[in-house]
Formats: sequence, C-alpha cells, structure tokens
Amino acid sequence: MPAWEAFVNTNFYIFIIPRDSDDETQDFHFSIFQSKKTQNKPVVIISEMLNRLVNLNGEKAIQITGGKLIEILHSEVGILIALKDGAFGMPSDIVKELRSSIHMLH
Repeated sequence: MPAWEAFVNTNFYIFIIPRDSDDETQDFHFSIFQSKKTQNKPVVIISEMLNRLVNLNGEKAIQITGGKLIEILHSEVGILIALKDGAFGMPSDIVKELRSSIHMLH
C-alpha cells in the first residue's frame, strides 16, 4: 500500500478546541501551533499514539482519519506528525496537493 493511501486510512489523535458542550463534540476548531519543521507556519499536530502529544492548554483530543483531516483542514495549515523519535512535517502546500489528489479519485 502506498504511503499516502496508508496515511488517509490511518486514525490519528489531534487536539481540538470544542465550541459545543456535548460529550460527542461536533463543533470545534483544531488546536493550531507553529513548528520549525514547517518554517514556523501554522500546523496541527497529530499522532497515532495519544501519549506522543503534549496537551499544553487542557484541550480535548479526538481521533480522525488522515483523509478526513486533509478534507476539512484549512488550506493554510500544515500537519506535523509526532513520531516515536521526532516528527515529520507536512507543509500546507503538500496538504493541498494531497487534497487535490484525493478529490480527483472521488
């Protein structure tokens, strides 16, 4: 399976800022950070393992597939994947290309 196909089908944890008070949050914003791995441009930080994410502001974590994240993420925001030993940055232009590729397949 190609790496991008695996990415879009993988469940990741991500921190959010809920805008509703329900147990099953439906209305939220992603927690946005800046990373040197993406030239200090805005990113969301995701990981397959919740314990690899640092919750600085007491935010709520949800699970989302890579494909769904690509679909709904703001076009100027990149992705930083927290790994066991470091992180992998995906700048917003790569996210846009991946979104376009996904849309062409559907």
